[in-house]
Amino acid sequence: MFKSVNEVDKFRYDDCVITGVEIGDDFLHLKTEALIVKANNSQNSNYTDSYASETTISFTGATPVKAIKIGYKKYDANDKLIEAVEDKEIDLATADFRKLFKDMYLNDLVKAGDSCSICVTGMDDDPTVVCDSYELYLDCDEVSMSWEKYLNKVQY
Repeated sequence: MFKSVNEVDKFRYDDCVITGVEIGDDFLHLKTEALIVKANNSQNSNYTDSYASETTISFTGATPVKAIKIGYKKYDANDKLIEAVEDKEIDLATADFRKLFKDMYLNDLVKAGDSCSICVTGMDDDPTVVCDSYELYLDCDEVSMSWEKYLNKVQY
């Protein structure tokens, strides 16, 4: 088993999908597929960017601080604004993060000190559909990622 601690910048999230969410009083676990372990990750002895098998991303000592549904702007072919939707803060007391994050793309994960931000976007087969995007801000002690084995190396 491989475990990387507080090295969120040593992963790529290009194709990463959240397949499961587990939440407790002071933790958040995300089950993911298609997480890319960068060549410079301390747990990567392949020295090439490689896909990890199913990965658990664990946030320990986690306390949600703020959640936002990210707004967007749509333009026509002449660069004329068609629609604008502003960012909207989500009430943390009523938010169901299990439902909100499941089957979403994990776009980005950033840890700075005791803070962490998670950015996710919905998926649709139609590229013209605007999918919902969310950003969750957490206070957390540690972010660890664990997986059983490496899959294929990333093809560019």
